[in-house]
Amino acid sequence: MKSKRPTNVRMFRPSIGVVAVLAAAGTALAQPAGVTVTDLGNFGSTVSTTQTRNITLTPAAPVAWFKIRVPRIAPPDRYLDISTSGAGFGDSEIALFAADGTLIATDDDDGANNFSALSFGMVTPGAFGRPAPVAEVGQSTGEPNNGRDGTLSGLASIEQGGTAGDYYIAVARFDSTFGNNFGVVPPGGTLTLPTLLTVRMDTPGGQVAPTVNGNDVVDEVGGNSTRFVASASANTTGVTVDLSSIGGPSNESLEFDSSVERWNVTLLDPPLSQIGVFPITFRATNAIGDATIDVANLTVRPRGSTCLSALQSPIATTPGTTIYTYTTTLGTVDGPWTTACFNPSLPPTGNDVWFRFRPTQNGTLTLSTCNSDTGATGGQPDTLLGFRGRCDDAGFSVCGDDVGGCGLGTKLTNIPVTAGLEYNIAVRSWSGDIVNGRLAVTFVVGCDSIDFNADGLFPDDNDLVEFLTVLAGGNCSPGNTCNDIDFNNDGLFPDDNDLIAFLRILAGGDC
Repeated sequence: MKSKRPTNVRMFRPSIGVVAVLAAAGTALAQPAGVTVTDLGNFGSTVSTTQTRNITLTPAAPVAWFKIRVPRIAPPDRYLDISTSGAGFGDSEIALFAADGTLIATDDDDGANNFSALSFGMVTPGAFGRPAPVAEVGQSTGEPNNGRDGTLSGLASIEQGGTAGDYYIAVARFDSTFGNNFGVVPPGGTLTLPTLLTVRMDTPGGQVAPTVNGNDVVDEVGGNSTRFVASASANTTGVTVDLSSIGGPSNESLEFDSSVERWNVTLLDPPLSQIGVFPITFRATNAIGDATIDVANLTVRPRGSTCLSALQSPIATTPGTTIYTYTTTLGTVDGPWTTACFNPSLPPTGNDVWFRFRPTQNGTLTLSTCNSDTGATGGQPDTLLGFRGRCDDAGFSVCGDDVGGCGLGTKLTNIPVTAGLEYNIAVRSWSGDIVNGRLAVTFVVGCDSIDFNADGLFPDDNDLVEFLTVLAGGNCSPGNTCNDIDFNNDGLFPDDNDLIAFLRILAGGDC
């Protein structure tokens, strides 16, 4: 009788997630070096998957290597059995390695006679017709397949872009020595070993890896609010998004919205300080831990990339001149740029960006991209300017291109605005992108509405009567809401200039 190690010897019985830790800590190897590896394929099917291979070991090829790809094995939902078998007496040994070369488990005699068997996952031996290691006629049966070797995790490679974990099987003769880094030291000698390798995975519960599509990314842009949306298969139990490429969290959970059957999350004030296109990784899992990923591109556009964007840069309502910066990189073309705005023989091709203005007082606006007004140095940006009321208004009320004394810049002057109304301002690059462009906005406050008593009738005598009454310190008539007495909005009231301006407009003149 030859001396043998005790049966069922295992170097390591990993629990869920341990392989991922080892893969991170070990020396990453793509596969055993300098040997032929037979790829048995992906074992992630919802139905039973079985692969068999005939093996003959020789002194020139003392170890047979096989690669398998499996999802996470989570009892009691899935199992993986690996065994050798054959006619007569065959003294084989098998070992399972993680993708980084870490030795997970070995076996010598758990199979029929002196063949080998490893069993992972489901711990109910006969559940769903789970087969025992193969035994030829006349052979003693081996240990039952009962998940005795623990569980495996394919999640480590999923984080690196895969959909399951890669593992390597080594088949050798007794008495081989196994170790980390795909270590196999076979015995000497010239004996051959005809044997059959059987690898079988089953998912009796019918689970399958979820699918996820994260291409639906709604970026509210400009560093204020970004909404991430993903669609996933019905068996999905969780979806996360990795935002580390834009300086955000690496594992942000999405919530399922049953009304639209989508997974989504809205992040307020994420660190989206850079304009550009960034890869965003969505990861979906199901009840037994299978996971798949999808990489979508998040386009971070400048603020005001469309007129309807809620994140346009606001124009100050205080009188005076304010300089605003903008970029047209990754903007859009959203304005009603008709040939009234430019020379039709030289149409523009660049993008536009938008600003929003809601004045609290009547007045006029002057808009300019001229370096002489913005204080910018260097070449004069080639721009167009457009101005309109609400975004759904038809066309620009004022727009223009190059102006004299400004080269390729643009200037729109003395545009009347009314307190309480919404206005939208577009800056467009003639071609290419403008980075850190400058827009000068000058707001000059004008006179209040001539309908002083706000009764909807003007100009009429009642407006003058109410004005004089309030100017003298009295009250507005019951039921009316009079405007303030600083009619010309110069900050001085009550004074003669307010009355003079009121009478001038009442007579049809200007403020």
